Amino acid sequence: GGLVCEREYKSIRKAGEKMQYVSSTYLGNDGRMIFCVAPKDNPKERFEGSTATAPWIKIGEITKEREEIELGYICRTAYSGPEYYGLTDHTIKSIVAGMAVRAGMQPHAQRKNPKKSRKLGKAIEKSTEKKSKKKEKSSGKKKAKKQKRAKRKCDGSDD
Repeated sequence: GGLVCEREYKSIRKAGEKMQYVSSTYLGNDGRMIFCVAPKDNPKERFEGSTATAPWIKIGEITKEREEIELGYICRTAYSGPEYYGLTDHTIKSIVAGMAVRAGMQPHAQRKNPKKSRKLGKAIEKSTEKKSKKKEKSSGKKKAKKQKRAKRKCDGSDD
């Protein structure tokens, strides 16, 4: 088995509601990692992709369509597969690195192409850096008020 985690996110069945999803990974027939996300109450309804973000984008497209049809507006959302899988957490990163070593993968320093071998780590770091920069930029009061209004509307608390 691979990495498995659970999180709450917008429902793919009813706009304005949330539901539990189970994120998991497994190796495909070609030996590449497959990222899978499924509603906890229906594991057969799977969304898969070759990156951690890909299945979440598919779910986001469905929730966006539901919001537009059922609520008459769309709540903007950014998708971060590494964050949703917990891959930005240092403890999880260490565990995954240990799993890779036990699976026979060479540590970064021993690999022939260190740039290629660090791709996942760098992608995770980039994602984390982008989020930090976004947080710094959005510190203005005007933007914060605008975000609060949008969030209330998306949460359904602004009637």
